[in-house]
Amino acid sequence: MLNNTKVEAILFKTISLLKDLDVNYWLTDGTLLGVIREERILPWDLEIDFGLWKSEVPVERLINVFKKNGFEYIEFLPDTHCLVFLVDGIYIDLNLYSKDSSKVSIKWATYPDNRIHKAIIRIINLFFESKKLNNHDGDFSFKSFLKKLINSFGLLLPNGAKEKMYTYAREKYKYIGSSYQKELLEFKAIDFRGHEVIVPIDSEEYLRVTYGNDWKIPNKDYVWEEDTFNLELFDDKANIK
Repeated sequence: MLNNTKVEAILFKTISLLKDLDVNYWLTDGTLLGVIREERILPWDLEIDFGLWKSEVPVERLINVFKKNGFEYIEFLPDTHCLVFLVDGIYIDLNLYSKDSSKVSIKWATYPDNRIHKAIIRIINLFFESKKLNNHDGDFSFKSFLKKLINSFGLLLPNGAKEKMYTYAREKYKYIGSSYQKELLEFKAIDFRGHEVIVPIDSEEYLRVTYGNDWKIPNKDYVWEEDTFNLELFDDKANIK
C-alpha cells in the first residue's frame, strides 16, 4: 500500500507546478474518490489522477518543468491523451480531456480483445518500454529475466523495423475512455489537509457517473477497463489522432 504522507506531498507538489505553469486542473478518478468519499488518498490506489484541458496544456514545456523538478516522464506506446510521470515510486497521471458542444471525454488505451494481437503487442511493448524494465533491476524472477531478454533482442533491431512494429501496435490497441456531460465539468476549490484543491462542483454525481451507484462502497479489486461505468470506444481513427 502507498505511504499517504508521501503521496499527499507529491499531490501538493504537482499542484504547485501546475499553478506555476498556469494550467487549470481538477482531481479525478481514484484521487477524487478518496478525497470526497474518505477524505484521504486511497492507500491501495497506485497513482495520483488529475484532469487537465488538452487545449490548454503546453505539453513540451510541462514535461520539461516536471523533469527539472525530479519527475521522470514515462512515455507509453499507445496514442493516448495522458501524460504520466514517476517520482519517489508514485505515478502521476495528467489526463488530457477534450470537449465539444455536449460532452467531455478522455482517450486511453487497453490491449485488443484478439489474443494473437494482444500477445504480439505485449512483446512490442517490451521493446518500447525499456526504461520501465530498468526500474525493476532487483527482480530476479524468470518472468523478469524473460522480459529483459526480449528487450535486449529489441535493441539489436534496426530503428526502421521497430518503428514499423510501433505503428502496427498503435493501430491494434483498443482506444477507450471516460466521457461526461459538459455540465458536470464545472469546478470549485475545497480544503484538503490544509491545501486548496480543485474538484468538480457536483463531485458526488461525477463519481456516480464514473463508478456507478455503489461508488461509496470501496472496491480494492477495481479494474478500470471493466469497472468504469462511463467508458466509450474510440472506434473511428479520425477520433484517435
